[in-house]
Amino acid sequence: MSLIALLRRRKVRFFIAVFFLLWWIALRRAEPKELPVLPPQTQAYVNRFGQLAARLSAETGVPTAIILAAGGLESGWGSSELSQRGNNYFGIKADGTGLPRYCLYTKEFRNKKARMEHACFRAYPRAGDSFRDYCQMLRADERYASLFERDADDYKGWARGLEKCGYATDPAYAEKLIRLVKLYQLHTIDSTGSIQPL
Repeated sequence: MSLIALLRRRKVRFFIAVFFLLWWIALRRAEPKELPVLPPQTQAYVNRFGQLAARLSAETGVPTAIILAAGGLESGWGSSELSQRGNNYFGIKADGTGLPRYCLYTKEFRNKKARMEHACFRAYPRAGDSFRDYCQMLRADERYASLFERDADDYKGWARGLEKCGYATDPAYAEKLIRLVKLYQLHTIDSTGSIQPL
């Protein structure tokens, strides 16, 4: 066998190998992606508030993933006493505005140490009002202005920014939000409020 024939044979084998590799990659991409399996309470929360969060995100610039993760974290996915009795999903404290409020003991962090404190929080007639108030509060409060310079897809930057701006007293707040967004793929929620496969 001549050298030229041997090289042609190797070239053909190489192209056949490349063809099968590309075919295999195309098949893998065509396979349906799996959606995360959410605990029932988390799924119910996303079903109930996903579309609202997407709409508020479009209106205010606060990322959908951050709205859902913050509300889920603060309210135990809607199971906390504050969310059940005060329709407050974000732990927004009451101020001197005379708005309805709900008071209870809550865990706060002072000097990175957790302790129970009595605090009063805003109360809302409906759960959706809490979501709107959260987004409007972030938009209106000057200390959060730098967050809106970030891309809405940058949920990690938003989470770290919220912690840095003092939104929560928990020193691990940002990492908790990021973990929830990743775990439940909240960053893939579309305008219909549905989680999309990665």
